[in-house]
Amino acid sequence: MEVDWYKCQGNIWCELNKIDADHKYLKGVDGIMIIWSGQEKSIIKIDRGKIGNLIKENKADIAIQAFAHLGLYVTWTDDVPMLKKGNVYSYLVGKLKPKFLNEDALKSPVEVNLPW
Repeated sequence: MEVDWYKCQGNIWCELNKIDADHKYLKGVDGIMIIWSGQEKSIIKIDRGKIGNLIKENKADIAIQAFAHLGLYVTWTDDVPMLKKGNVYSYLVGKLKPKFLNEDALKSPVEVNLPW
C-alpha cells in the first residue's frame, strides 16, 4: 500500500517539539505517526490515533523527551483506511522496531512505503 507521509512547511521533516499540535490542519486527523531521533533515524515510537493528541502526549512524555538532545522528528499518514490501521501499524512496528510501543502489534501486517 502506498501512503503519503506528511512534512512541515518547506518540505522538511517536522520537529516534534516545535510542531503546533492544535494547528487547524491537525484537528480531527486520525492516522499513524512515527517519531525518530537524529540523522540515522533511530525509531523512537510508532503510534496511531488522533495525531494532534499523540503529538501533545509525546511532547509531555519524559521517556520520549530523553532523546530530545538528538533531535526528535515526526511524520504521519492519514491515508490508511480505518480497517487497515492495525495491520499497517503491525507492519511498521515489525519493520522499524521502535524503542517504545503503546500496544502490541497483533494484526496481520500490511506493507506500506516508509517515509524515507
